[in-house]
Amino acid sequence: MAFSCYTVEELSPCINIGSSTKEFREKIKPHIYTYLLHPLMERGIKVIHFDLKEADGVDLAGDIYDDKVLESLKKLSPRSLLCSNVFEHVRDPVNLANRLDRLLGEKGLIFVTVPYSYPYHPDPIDTLYRPSPNLIASLFPGYNTELKAILEECTYLDEIREMEAKERLWKLLKLFFPFYSLRKWVSQLHRLMWIQRPYRITCVVLRKSSA
Repeated sequence: MAFSCYTVEELSPCINIGSSTKEFREKIKPHIYTYLLHPLMERGIKVIHFDLKEADGVDLAGDIYDDKVLESLKKLSPRSLLCSNVFEHVRDPVNLANRLDRLLGEKGLIFVTVPYSYPYHPDPIDTLYRPSPNLIASLFPGYNTELKAILEECTYLDEIREMEAKERLWKLLKLFFPFYSLRKWVSQLHRLMWIQRPYRITCVVLRKSSA
């Protein structure tokens, strides 16, 4: 995302909505820390990690649909929100957008990424919501769109090639054992549809209107 286009004052503090754990951000998906979070922190931008579950690396835990939790977040006076790959895991995207809107004052920024062409991945659910940039922007009627794009990423084959041999073997073996976890098995099987076609991600930057 184009964070470099914005000043520290425009971005800080930034709440990372659905941040997951430190291990997830730095070890399981290290690109999140390397290419997103570390550059922000190097610039002196305060990033507050918010997630449903309490865990290492989560600064504030709670349900964003709980009004008390929402008020706790609002008291942090965020200037920006990072909502990366969250919308596909909620049943009501409109309601989530409304909750996020309540956290920001005028000219606040929201950075949203959502899968556009991507496998089923329950965490704990995946509604298969795969919106276009325009659809995401329409969830925030009081905002101006500053950036919208659909970005291509790697293929599943690329991911497999980067895995260590043991992990690659385990991924293959899991295809033959659906009973160990049906949801994970379906997710693994679904990824084969992207064996050669790239993942595609919707990216949108929105600024709250001063009106």
